[in-house]
Amino acid sequence: MNPSKLHADPESLAQAIADGALDQADLLLSSVRTPWARPVLALAAELHLRKRRWRDSAECFARIDGRDVDTEMRRRMVVNLAALQIHRPEVYQVLLNCPGNPGYTLSHAPDGLPINIYQGPDGRKISLTPGTSPLAALNKIRQQFGTSLSKGETLALCGIGDGYFLHALAQQPPKLLLDTEQVIYVIESEPQVVLNCLMMHDYSGPSGPIEQKRFSWFIGSSWCDAFGQALLDDLYKPMPTVSVSQAIDAESISEKLAAVGARLNRLDEALRGEVEAYCSGLEHAELAELFSTDRPRRPRVLLLSTRFSTVLQHSIRHSAEAFEQIGCQTHIVIEPTAHHRLSKPAIRKALRDFKPDLVFQIDHLRAEHADVFPAKLPFCCWIQEHLPNLTNQLAGKSVTSRDFVLSGMSNYFATAHQYPKRQLISLPQLGRVPIRPTHWTSTGDDLACVSNASNTTATAMQELRQRWAGHDPDVMKLIEHVSVRLARTYDSAASLATHIEVRGTLLDSERELNLPRPLNAAGMHLLVESIFDRLNSTLYRQQALGWAADVAGELGLKFALYGHGWENHPRFAAFARGPVAAGAALENLTRRTRLNLQVEPYACFTRTRLLTGIFAGGFFLVRDHPSNHLTQELSGFLHQHGSALAETNAEARAMVDPAGRPDLEQLLTRCQSMAEHGDCIALVRDWERCRLLVPGAQALPRMDEILFNDRAGLKSLVERFVNDADARSQIVDEQRESTEGRLSYVNGLRRVLREISQTLASEGAQPELRKCA
Repeated sequence: MNPSKLHADPESLAQAIADGALDQADLLLSSVRTPWARPVLALAAELHLRKRRWRDSAECFARIDGRDVDTEMRRRMVVNLAALQIHRPEVYQVLLNCPGNPGYTLSHAPDGLPINIYQGPDGRKISLTPGTSPLAALNKIRQQFGTSLSKGETLALCGIGDGYFLHALAQQPPKLLLDTEQVIYVIESEPQVVLNCLMMHDYSGPSGPIEQKRFSWFIGSSWCDAFGQALLDDLYKPMPTVSVSQAIDAESISEKLAAVGARLNRLDEALRGEVEAYCSGLEHAELAELFSTDRPRRPRVLLLSTRFSTVLQHSIRHSAEAFEQIGCQTHIVIEPTAHHRLSKPAIRKALRDFKPDLVFQIDHLRAEHADVFPAKLPFCCWIQEHLPNLTNQLAGKSVTSRDFVLSGMSNYFATAHQYPKRQLISLPQLGRVPIRPTHWTSTGDDLACVSNASNTTATAMQELRQRWAGHDPDVMKLIEHVSVRLARTYDSAASLATHIEVRGTLLDSERELNLPRPLNAAGMHLLVESIFDRLNSTLYRQQALGWAADVAGELGLKFALYGHGWENHPRFAAFARGPVAAGAALENLTRRTRLNLQVEPYACFTRTRLLTGIFAGGFFLVRDHPSNHLTQELSGFLHQHGSALAETNAEARAMVDPAGRPDLEQLLTRCQSMAEHGDCIALVRDWERCRLLVPGAQALPRMDEILFNDRAGLKSLVERFVNDADARSQIVDEQRESTEGRLSYVNGLRRVLREISQTLASEGAQPELRKCA
């Protein structure tokens, strides 16, 4: 045969394919003139399919216009097989080598949609979709498991069924915290069912379950062995908490899943025994020496983090970096991907392999992990946010003599929540000292702010409602009323800088609504915290950013906002520049920017962003806050009037000389705005121990030169500094020299290890670890 004549004779190509002469058909196809007509496209698609050239076959099928049902099903199959070959080679091989099962056939439901039919040994036919419509069955599953699906619980698909639910799971993932992804296990013991579904649905592409890594596939008769081994090899893979059965052998699948769970439990118990055995030898004297400056070896610090909190990730990494710089070995336990989870076995394996001398975590106590960390293993919790899991007396009473709690407000946690004072170590938020270039020029934005507080007022209100959804209706009325009051306050160009002011507004709303007190004292405290953090803080920051936008416009300067979500804000979208990665990228941005803005409702020298920015070499203009001045003023007064040892307001009143008492009372009255978490002098003492405040010196040198209270004040500072690089450099150099030695990660954590050593040395011999009173 002369292939060159085939362009007029597609029947020859069809005959070669029908005869199984596929190599000859390849030669014939190569001679066909392009573009190919529909009959040749169909033949080429079939030829590529038979030679298992799935991508080529899919391309040909895709070019066929007006595909009938059978052609479209074959197109889906080759598209899916091409994807499986690349992304799921083990599944691909199982499907390729399966002998086929005539007991499972394709059919159509009464509504015309394709379904799987199973014919048993007795000849009885069973549809894998219950009812008369696969879409109705899908909606029923969604209703039954809606809560679990919306929460992103780990799901085992026990049988693929007709494939509609699998397709929906891939196309419509739940919206979870940050980049958290729902974990889904696709389990099907019968490969023929999968092959049938590959013809019914297109599972390919980034939005399909073949390519998405959050799906794990276990197909064929040996699925259970593969599933068990996968979870044993990767302990960050979670066991399913929800199962959806769509298989003839669903009961058998469930039993095997339970058996895998039992294997994991046995492994966890074995790991627990090994960890307990190691930790039983951790004696206080040896640990005290290990954390001292004269160490027999490098201490090992295991740090717990999570990829589902950007702030915690960075803080833990900076902590690990600092521990390494002061002579420790470190290991960070964190989920490897968005579809992994921390688990007891994963943490215990890290404990067994790394054998830490200290565990370090942010915002979580040992007791929250149940029995994961043995009692003799020192555990360090650094409180950076006053979260509900930390701000209660049960949390305080859970702290043992091998627990160390780091906080910038130790007195508050001791008095309000019964944390044992012996275990509290004063530590504020810290800054990372980067490697700075020797020279740089600020040629980037004129004014810039880095913040994720990009919610609109309406969105912030909605998040606040959601946070308290399900509480007493009076609480929800109160939240609604105070939210409107706050919004009106900021619309009138006023603001609320402190928790005390927010509490006052809340109480005013309560009186206006004539409500009985809907919350106890603890509940009211949490509500104030929520309103301040979720709504007031956003309004406070955006008020100052509005000033900055206006000032930049008036002066012809470039203003930029970096962070998530600003592009969706109607007031600030024009200034949105997208997020900036922490570390070198943020440090470079801070140096390039002439005037960085710090606009949070807190004392500026307590904020990591400001400290890290100054350490990087950046110059900041700061929205003023009462705590910037009052804490320094009160500290200075106590040291000048013979009450330097006073720990509380009452002690100061007793110690101060009579001539100074009227001034003290006046100062304490002015300081009441800081008293949300306890008395003023207790806070000042905490900040002195943290080295935020230094008697006789400014917390932040030349701070008064960079503070503004309103739009006019900001404009004046911008006009003064925007073109004066020398003045900016002089101020930053002085600020950096003062703060690096006090408030860097390295120096802060060095102090922590020293205090842990001293506390352990005082533990004394005892038959068993005692609970702290």
